[in-house]
Amino acid sequence: MLLRTLSVFILSAALLAGCSASHQLMPTPNIYLDEGRYPDSRVPSLLKTNLVDILYLTDRAQENLEDAE
Repeated sequence: MLLRTLSVFILSAALLAGCSASHQLMPTPNIYLDEGRYPDSRVPSLLKTNLVDILYLTDRAQENLEDAE
């Protein structure tokens, strides 16, 4: 019984240690700290969406498919 309790304790401690963060997040921007400061009434309704356009750029050369075979 003691071995099982000790095993559960050690496993729990290991799991909790694995969940700890080693770095801090940046502080919240000032515009979001106080309620009512964000100017959402000035944002047009067309822009109030969760859709985001993403443009992906790279500096890699295009792969030559003839050389791959």
